[in-house]
Amino acid sequence: MKLVPIVEGHGDVDALPVLIRGYFPTIRVLNPLRISRNRFINSSDEQDRFLELARKSLGEFGSVLVLLDADSDCPAELAPQLKRSLESRSSLGCHVVLAKCEFETWFLAAAECLGLGEAPADLEEIRGAKEEVKRRLGRYSETIDQAKLTGKLVKNCDPSILRRRSASFDKLWRELEGIARTQNG
Repeated sequence: MKLVPIVEGHGDVDALPVLIRGYFPTIRVLNPLRISRNRFINSSDEQDRFLELARKSLGEFGSVLVLLDADSDCPAELAPQLKRSLESRSSLGCHVVLAKCEFETWFLAAAECLGLGEAPADLEEIRGAKEEVKRRLGRYSETIDQAKLTGKLVKNCDPSILRRRSASFDKLWRELEGIARTQNG
């Protein structure tokens, strides 16, 4: 079985496969599909279009993992709504994770492992995690640095630390465990 990610950010296109392959090497990750978060959330036509693109990549069997930034939305409310919408449109296995508030929040959860100082106490309440990573690193470009930092995260950070510090990373982990079990079962 294979997995097609649907992501919103340019950096996510390279970074998410690094994360999945690093922690779950048995999952066969295909090239991610990228779309604007709001277009995907708010348009059933766009959801249909991207599910069809995923189906063409996967064939008859496989899963879709949608990873979007939660921004100011509540992941526990929006993710199940989006998952129900996707499942009603497709026979593919659909998994939805909303990073609270951004993918870069997970870098702050792994701050010590990445040489970014200490992890903030109010980790998943930080708006502007990209800017905080940039401040701590001295520079940060999503398209240049996100996949590199993700590779360093996978290599240096115990995922149990990330899971404990970030509910949204824990959600991603549980979804990936389920996908890996399905593929290996």
